Amino acid sequence: MISGRFLAAFLVPEVGLSTKRSCFMDRSFAFWDYFGSCANHFVLRYHTPPRQANQAAVCKQFPRLLFSSNLSKRILCILKLFVIMGTVIITIEKGCPLMTNIKITTGSPKFPVTKSLYGIFYEDLNRCSDSGMYPEMLRNRSFEDSMTPANCDLIEENGTQYLVEKVTGYRSEFNHGEGLTRFLEPNGIEYTPIPGWYAKDAEMELDCENVLNKNREAALSVKFAPGGSIHNVGYQGMNVKKGEAYPFYMFAYADKNARIRVRLASRDGETYAAYSFDVKANGYARYDCTLVSAGDDEKALFYIEADEACGLHLGFVSLMPADTYNGHGLRRDLVEKLAALKPGFCRYPGGGFVEGFNFATIPFFSRITGPVWERPSFWNMWNYRTSNGFGYHEFLQLCEDLDMKKLYVVNCGIGDIFTIVQFFEGEEKQQILDEAIAAIEYAIAPTGTKYGDMRAAAGHPEPFGLDFVEIGNESYCPEYYDYYAWMYQELKSRYPDITFLTCLHVEEKGLPSEIVDEHFYSTPEFFAENVHRYDTYKRPGPGVFIGEAAVTQGQPATLRGALGEAMFWMGLEKNQDICRLACYAPLFENVSYYKWYPNLIVFDPAKSYGIPSYYMLKLMGANRGEQFVDADVDTSIHYKPSAGIFSVTADDAFSFRGAKVNGAAVGVSHMLRGTVTEADGVYTTVPQEPDNRPLMGPSLNLPSPTMTAMTFGEECLASSDFEIAVYFKDELDIQAFVNNHGMEEWTSRNAHGFDWKITSSGTWAQTSRGFKSDLLSEKTELALAEGWHDFRVETYEGGFRGYIDGALVVTADLPHYPAVEAVADTTDDTVIVKIVNFLDKADDIAIHLDVKVQSAYTVKRLSGDALAENTITDPEHITDTEFQAEGAAKDFVYHAPANSLSVLILKK
Repeated sequence: MISGRFLAAFLVPEVGLSTKRSCFMDRSFAFWDYFGSCANHFVLRYHTPPRQANQAAVCKQFPRLLFSSNLSKRILCILKLFVIMGTVIITIEKGCPLMTNIKITTGSPKFPVTKSLYGIFYEDLNRCSDSGMYPEMLRNRSFEDSMTPANCDLIEENGTQYLVEKVTGYRSEFNHGEGLTRFLEPNGIEYTPIPGWYAKDAEMELDCENVLNKNREAALSVKFAPGGSIHNVGYQGMNVKKGEAYPFYMFAYADKNARIRVRLASRDGETYAAYSFDVKANGYARYDCTLVSAGDDEKALFYIEADEACGLHLGFVSLMPADTYNGHGLRRDLVEKLAALKPGFCRYPGGGFVEGFNFATIPFFSRITGPVWERPSFWNMWNYRTSNGFGYHEFLQLCEDLDMKKLYVVNCGIGDIFTIVQFFEGEEKQQILDEAIAAIEYAIAPTGTKYGDMRAAAGHPEPFGLDFVEIGNESYCPEYYDYYAWMYQELKSRYPDITFLTCLHVEEKGLPSEIVDEHFYSTPEFFAENVHRYDTYKRPGPGVFIGEAAVTQGQPATLRGALGEAMFWMGLEKNQDICRLACYAPLFENVSYYKWYPNLIVFDPAKSYGIPSYYMLKLMGANRGEQFVDADVDTSIHYKPSAGIFSVTADDAFSFRGAKVNGAAVGVSHMLRGTVTEADGVYTTVPQEPDNRPLMGPSLNLPSPTMTAMTFGEECLASSDFEIAVYFKDELDIQAFVNNHGMEEWTSRNAHGFDWKITSSGTWAQTSRGFKSDLLSEKTELALAEGWHDFRVETYEGGFRGYIDGALVVTADLPHYPAVEAVADTTDDTVIVKIVNFLDKADDIAIHLDVKVQSAYTVKRLSGDALAENTITDPEHITDTEFQAEGAAKDFVYHAPANSLSVLILKK
């Protein structure tokens, strides 16, 4: 390769090889070293004939040409060098290198690859259990969906029915058991008193006395007229396939012996399968049959019919596909998608699901284990009732089937702090501990014990084992330290071989801490900016578990979002000596019942697809070596685009006037929360009615009920100034660079930029990232009196400045991210290189190895338009590809397409 100092000696002899050092010469050598590097890049990129010998050989010819006895060759070579020099100078002036360099050192491995780093997080959210992983086809199989949840009242406002928790005042859309209004309207769900069930020539009503068992709250009483029927619509239809079997069972009794027919049929009446039972009148009995479909239909219905008038009592019903993953009752296509990720662990059952919205809705071991018809259903905090068919045993079995470590999350005695803020004491606190112990015993105890025998009765005599227990979920409050210390002591003393996780950095309070769970929801740029977040993490110290992470702001569910996440995951790989576990969240979404967006895998009754992040994790997690090695990346740095709208937010009503962008008067462009009135040029915000609704999205924090917020300007704004006069009271937020792209709906939860925080006593700049923020400036003391003040934001590429009454009070330097990031693993005969090109343009990347590799290599790639996404009708618009390439060598160039993740499998 060409030496920069060799070029200096040849072109500027008085500087190049002198042994006398000076400041000037040091700077000269630095320049010539850089110039020589760029010359090598230029030769590699532009002077290598396609598919010829490796590029390093071409570089070695350059010195020979410079000293050639052939004058014309020497002159031509010098001219080429000046072309290179001009290119370098232009490139330097533009502030970016000619190409990215990746230097991979395989000879000195840093540490063994942590096999369990990549995992999954399962939470019953977006109706992902019933209808999804647990493929129950009948909606409301226990007839309890419309029952008022425990310790709640029902109220109705403006046509919407809410439940209100009696102790905390927690409030949630209920709508007669259908859940969110947005579940109803897009799906065209017609009202029925028994959700999921409709009657023709029959009368249905709930029977709360003659129930199947002590855990059932209701049964369904049906009075059939001759030829009458009831039918179930499933979760927006039932998917049946010709020739496939669907086992059905029901616990039922009749008022008198009756002939009852069950039937799978199309919406226009075509019968696919039918079976008749003679139902007895002497109490509940179980009736089973298997229906084999004679046709294909993604929207089939299920009927229960009687030719003669009769009465029928149903205690519990179920219809499932016979074909499930490993015969263990889970939906095949969804588990196969999980298996393709090669997950090393599974976190279960939450998430907010663990906390419930009151004590009666905590998913205790006793509520999610045992025969499914004996498991109590309950209304969960995600606005629907769950039957808990995918319970604790199913979680353990799934982990065994996919060879995953098991991470079980237990309630620590604290309710969800973002909605209900309950702290359980006394008998309730003791029950929480007892339930955690029971769950652990069920997983690890041998037969001959209470819980070992219970597990054996469920079909698994051998212990499953349990690797991790997490104490609480997102309990970000001071009380957590005491609750954690109590539960950790109780559990660790009994189970010293289990690793326990905490959701706060309790080691800072002197408490024992093995692994800390950290959660991140933000923009693609945030994840790219934080690729080096754990490089300076305190060592030794507790390990890190990224329990929940996803792009939820900016460009969620897009390729760009996936690539930002990939860069963050590369940062975890670089630090897997302390980054022990990581998973995306949430995992699943029934497309008709989404509560949270985005989700890794989306499904309807018939099919499923992964968003781009799914394919990113598939490439990252399924392609790992045995030893992690250094991959030093030399590339350009970039900032989040310095464009976007401005927003102003306060926790209460406020008045403002004179809003200007770049000196021109502007009005409010989007109301994010509340409304605004105007009088004599002064605008006053009006808070919306406080509703205390639970969390509606990934921001993980509820706005103040009286918060008001609005935006000024247009999304295309770049390097602009914003001025506004505000009657300041005690706190104000001004955001710059908010959403530099259009939004279908502008709300306080999806409008995010960089915060300038102003209080009566201080000011600072910070990132805006849900309930966590990182400082972008020092905190500056203020003495800001109540009254009218002028505020101005001056933006520039990479930051902004804030002025109050003409005085500069804050300067915010925004975080930056690399254009390219890479990591590398090795095995005895393979080097695995993962590369993200985060930019919207291709990059020819120079890869330098310290070991020889074969010319032929495998490329696995994810690439496309930055904002491309997958849908239920176009499920593989963005997907991974694999192909064979030629030209790998100790030094070679890889063409990384714009917006791409590449995995290179190099053979030694």
